[in-house]
Amino acid sequence: MVLCRLLLRLLFVFLLLFSLSILSFTSLSPNSTRRNPLLQTLPPAVAAAGPILEDRPFIVVWNMPTSRCQKRYNIHLNLGDFDIVENRQQRFQGQKMTIFYRDRLGKYPYLSRDGRKVNGGIPQLGDLAAHLALTVTQMSGLLQPNFTGLAVIDWEEWRPLWERNFGSKMVYRKLSKELVRQERPDLSDRAVKLMARQKFEESARKFMEETLRSVVTDRPKGLWGFYGFPACFNQQKRKTDESYTGRCHRGTRQQNDRLSWLWQQSTALYPSIYLPQRLAGSMDAALMVRHRVLEALRVASLWRHNTDHITPVLSYARLAFTRSLTFLNKVGFVTAHKHVKMHAMKFTFFSLQFHTLQAVCGITVCVCVCVCVCMLADRPDAYTRGECIIGSRWSGAVGRAEICQVQASVHPSQRLHPNRSGSPRTIAEVRHPSLQPATLPRQRALL
Repeated sequence: MVLCRLLLRLLFVFLLLFSLSILSFTSLSPNSTRRNPLLQTLPPAVAAAGPILEDRPFIVVWNMPTSRCQKRYNIHLNLGDFDIVENRQQRFQGQKMTIFYRDRLGKYPYLSRDGRKVNGGIPQLGDLAAHLALTVTQMSGLLQPNFTGLAVIDWEEWRPLWERNFGSKMVYRKLSKELVRQERPDLSDRAVKLMARQKFEESARKFMEETLRSVVTDRPKGLWGFYGFPACFNQQKRKTDESYTGRCHRGTRQQNDRLSWLWQQSTALYPSIYLPQRLAGSMDAALMVRHRVLEALRVASLWRHNTDHITPVLSYARLAFTRSLTFLNKVGFVTAHKHVKMHAMKFTFFSLQFHTLQAVCGITVCVCVCVCVCMLADRPDAYTRGECIIGSRWSGAVGRAEICQVQASVHPSQRLHPNRSGSPRTIAEVRHPSLQPATLPRQRALL
């Protein structure tokens, strides 16, 4: 009995001390965290990035030159049926969404496919002052002063970190070392490489950092960032893994941390979740997308551009596999994009926001998109937005916009194209035989 009372007293004292410690945690002054090693290890709380559009935490933005479909084929894609954000008249560059390629913003130095040096060829030989001056002129002519849309800079010829210039990009390392040898023939090969790396990374940083600083200063309300950043390099299985896990290449985090200067100037991040064709029909697609999104969210939470909010993450997706006009199959598209949505909701809870940017470029792809025909169904279990003959399934947060793949090819006589009178053909003329009228009582074209 005495032992029980003693234990109860000890328990009471422990609970009292624990309660006091909790109170001391909640009543600490801002400076007191310096004396508390536990609080020093906790990351500061950061507010979530606000929705790109009011009351729209998850959006899909159209970044395709489909205005050509209307001009060339008399086909109009009514993207409003899918709650998709688009530029006026579906222009490729506009006030909602614009993208700047290598020849459309300033004097970006790069090597052409035939080896020609454009604007100096490598960052060290580029004219930064002339580049920034032309950048402001070009941007002012395209974007309104109150621009609030998405602005993507797509520079893919070289990467700002030396070791990430592998494969066909190794030529930038080679030319950088040749430049150092010309200036310092007395240096050893090792010293040449070290100096070439230093000068390349310094010049690459100046071009990217100063470009962002310039455009953000002139159009501060826009969401500015570089396409494909942050990178993950997880298309292939890591050497240390027995099977494909989707995890980023070893050292990715450390390399992305070295690009903190880039994240601090970016007002949005635009990672790529393009799927390689080898993942067709594989659940590995979800793993690849998952880890790319996670790395982007990690970067967004650590570095910000003069704000207390998380940097918005807008992921670039594609209706077709990379370097191919083969549309994503059901497994590749559904699992990948549902995984993206899952992380979107999950990380909103942890003060993070995620948005999706849909991107397919090129005239040929535009023609493929023009065969899209959407239908509405009355069945309770039917997709509320519709099913499309296009080769993919799309899962959106608003209205659950869906596009499902029909594996069998559409017969030429059923393909969507202007008829002799110059107007689009009807649904009945293009509906796939496998889609029975009984299962789709009401139908409406996306055109």
